[in-house]
Amino acid sequence: MDIRLQAKLLFEKYNEHMDKCSEEILERESEKRDIFGTDFEKDFDRMVEEHAKAFLDLPLEGLDAGSPKAFFESLANTDEGMEVFRIAALVSDVMPPKVLTDRIFSLGEEAIDKMVSIALSGDWEIGDNGDPLNERDLLLPSVSAVRALGEYQIEESIAPILDRYCKMTAPDEYISDVITEYLVNMGPTVSDELIKRLDSAEILTANGPEEDLMVALAKTGAGHRSETVFQSLRGAFRKIERKVIGALCLGDYGDGRAVPLLKGYLDRNLHTVSREMFYETLTVIRKLGGDINDIQDPFKDFSKK
Repeated sequence: MDIRLQAKLLFEKYNEHMDKCSEEILERESEKRDIFGTDFEKDFDRMVEEHAKAFLDLPLEGLDAGSPKAFFESLANTDEGMEVFRIAALVSDVMPPKVLTDRIFSLGEEAIDKMVSIALSGDWEIGDNGDPLNERDLLLPSVSAVRALGEYQIEESIAPILDRYCKMTAPDEYISDVITEYLVNMGPTVSDELIKRLDSAEILTANGPEEDLMVALAKTGAGHRSETVFQSLRGAFRKIERKVIGALCLGDYGDGRAVPLLKGYLDRNLHTVSREMFYETLTVIRKLGGDINDIQDPFKDFSKK
């Protein structure tokens, strides 16, 4: 049977298997605990992952290789691997199984190059050409490739993906979330590239791509603080149009040296600052260990009875 038909069969069965398992988990657990509670999500994800792994060893009728795991391991070259990856992205309700991406990336530099090509192949300008929901569906192979490159921390992908993303004016929220997730998954290896782009930007426009670069730098840098990262975030705050995003980033980074910067901004803009910006910044200052008792409240919310 054609490898594409085999892959389509496999992932349709995968969807059926995971739907059934999810329903069984929810029915069983709802008798013992609050499935809407905050503690349940991690347990649910863990149980789903266990069922996903079990599926890989199940014999599937119609699959020549026998089991999904054997099918993935039988992929002979990058062309076969990428063809199956595209089908997985379009048919599967979740990310392609790790055993598939493990096999693809085990094939070396050619596989990486082709994964980057798929990541860049989609039209990221969602909303310009039609129905955003349909356009997001068409982007699934591209998005799945971006996510895979981030999860495997493929450094060769950083520059081409950011080159593409930073050419956009106002990315769709879906693409924005995907790229931010990719950058955070890349970890500190992406910091130098983010710093270079943030430092060279004249302004971080509202809803522009550089906003997401600042968010990612704050999150990836939080566990690996350095003077270079802090100074870049400080400079980005001065240039960002939506100051509330900049303040939240400084809070995520967690360096108390941002307190004077934030307090100085509030002091200079006390009579023009928005209510959201004012109270979010107070929260960040307190989070960073700063004193907020000496800050005037232009909205007098705490003095109202």
